[in-house]
Amino acid sequence: MVEKVHVAVINGPGVRVHTEGLFHMISAWSRSITAEVQFLTCMKEKDILGLLDRNRRNILGGMVVNPGEGLSDEIHRLLKESGVPLAWVSTERPDSGDGAVPMSQQERFIRGRGIAGYMWALRSVCQRRRSPPITRSYGPERDQVGDLRLPATGDQPFPVVIVLHGGSWREPWERDTAESVAIDLARKGYASWNVEYRRVGPFGGGWPTTCYDVADAIDYVTVLASDWALDLDRVVLAGHSSGGQLACWAVTRRGDDRGRAPQVLPRLVVSLAGDLDLLEEDARGVGSDSVREFLGGAASDCPETYREASPMSLLPLRVRQIVAVGNADAHFDLIDDAHRYVDAACDLGDEVELVIAKGADHFSLIEPNSMAWHTIVQHIDTAMR
Repeated sequence: MVEKVHVAVINGPGVRVHTEGLFHMISAWSRSITAEVQFLTCMKEKDILGLLDRNRRNILGGMVVNPGEGLSDEIHRLLKESGVPLAWVSTERPDSGDGAVPMSQQERFIRGRGIAGYMWALRSVCQRRRSPPITRSYGPERDQVGDLRLPATGDQPFPVVIVLHGGSWREPWERDTAESVAIDLARKGYASWNVEYRRVGPFGGGWPTTCYDVADAIDYVTVLASDWALDLDRVVLAGHSSGGQLACWAVTRRGDDRGRAPQVLPRLVVSLAGDLDLLEEDARGVGSDSVREFLGGAASDCPETYREASPMSLLPLRVRQIVAVGNADAHFDLIDDAHRYVDAACDLGDEVELVIAKGADHFSLIEPNSMAWHTIVQHIDTAMR
């Protein structure tokens, strides 16, 4: 039976949402993720202090907080030190000052997803309550972090799956979107390393910074292996959507002129509805110009960058690959990408398996309860034997 998590949802003063409508949405979301929600809106700081005082009796399992017009430094400190998973929410787009301070292992900052940010925040605190990660920094920047989860049982050292989340390389989408499969992989006997990286937005992401972060996060697994029993000979790179591009790029690291040899060599790369042909996607205008935002211009403006970043241009990867896509993915161009990429990779001698998940949409591939994810894990198991 799934543990029910008691979550307090707190809206500070000045939050511009319809309270009753949000309450009904949160109630529906909480049932789907087995949470019990205490909904508190337009709270004064003395009310938050009272809530935190009561929580000393372990009432809460997590908190979702939209600070609104702001909370005092003292309230911020007490919330951070509450000892439960905490998700800060902002319905507005991130700006240069939004969430710029480093966060503790207990915190997430979910911003730029509108009202749906509350849903993602609820999911995040419940997941971290039920399966607490080991969060480690692989660099000095705020987003240079990852969550390690280890199997509770099984033969050691554990095979490793490095998870690269999607989101069109854009700032609002973070590793919480891939947390469900990272948790599921640990339950299935894999150590999962769910990676965050800088994305297009106010904190320095985009080409080549985003790719450099991914390379550093992968190499950091050697540091993790010095503290935990990880099998560096059995490593998988698994990327969803734009994370599929990052996973393929990380094998060749084309354009990385920092003079650093890869420290971890994957046995398998898994693309889950990945962006595999960036030149064609730019030509078709796929993703509201997300490719141009990521690479800094159109393919005609920076052709060498596209050649260095696009998985199709990087072939052959010379590593075993699984390319999975749902036949019900609304991003039709990604289905086309998958077919064309696999044909080109096989023609160049790569060992590639195409998995077409029947009835699966874009997100079914990272939903642990879906048949699509079950099939993908079976393929990973077979490849890692």
